[in-house]
Amino acid sequence: MEILDVPSQDFLKQGTRSHMFFEKDGTPIITPNTKGKRRYPCTKDIQQVLECDDNLFLDFIMSCLIWEPEKRMTPENALRHEWILDGLPPQILIHHQKLHNISDNELPLSVK
Repeated sequence: MEILDVPSQDFLKQGTRSHMFFEKDGTPIITPNTKGKRRYPCTKDIQQVLECDDNLFLDFIMSCLIWEPEKRMTPENALRHEWILDGLPPQILIHHQKLHNISDNELPLSVK
């Protein structure tokens, strides 16, 4: 939650133990951890936490961390993400395209 903020009310309603961690209005119950540190929603930036300036990588990670599974990036979409495709050597990219039915037109400009 320090990075993503508080989950939606609808999402919290699906949890069987949400009442242990959130008030009825969705406000998180802030309790100190074993070291006495309290953590608050939306107080950290993913770029700072990961010490990374690669925007494609940060987008990939944030797309994986979305609370609601139906809004989260699917494994198939992850395999088509520009960060994944950009990191593949040309020979592997060709195999990856065939395996996942990715046409040349679907490739990001940075990969073409």
